Amino acid sequence: MAVHLYLAPAGHGKTAYALDLARRAAVDLRCTPVVCVPTQLQVRAWRQRLAVEGGAIGVRVGTFDALYHNCLDAAGEAYTELSDPIQYRLLRALVDELPLVHYSSLKDRPGFIQVLQKLMGEWKAARIQPEALEHAVAAMGSEPRLSELVAIYDAYQKRLQTEGWADRAGIAWLALEALQERAPAVGRDW
Repeated sequence: MAVHLYLAPAGHGKTAYALDLARRAAVDLRCTPVVCVPTQLQVRAWRQRLAVEGGAIGVRVGTFDALYHNCLDAAGEAYTELSDPIQYRLLRALVDELPLVHYSSLKDRPGFIQVLQKLMGEWKAARIQPEALEHAVAAMGSEPRLSELVAIYDAYQKRLQTEGWADRAGIAWLALEALQERAPAVGRDW
């Protein structure tokens, strides 16, 4: 399966070119072109342009998040995706359980949990394993502020895995693992 990345400044025809490629690929209905865009707003814009220009039959347009879920469904793997409020509550509970010293004055602050949500999302999007993060922090001299963040991340990851839950950033990671390790044939006909 060929994957191509087209780069150009805004307004230089990337979308028109990609629309043409998708329409041409779907002409004989032997394959199902899948177009991934970041947001639902872009999905609607793509669908509208396909309808106006013709050739929309057989072209699937969706978000990357939907693609991850489709991959997991096709691989037969199910996870419960946490909403932001549930993720907030989970992190709040973990922070309350952990013996934090450096961040003890921030434990009860709502902004602290929000920052943790963003940080966990960045680490998960980068596919950073808690063990690798712990090793990197240890190599830097095990600063308490960093060690406590690693402990929170480790506890968070363990709880997600134990419960069969996933956060938004983790869904992409899980889909990639499923495709690489357990279901490499998924999506080959897309």
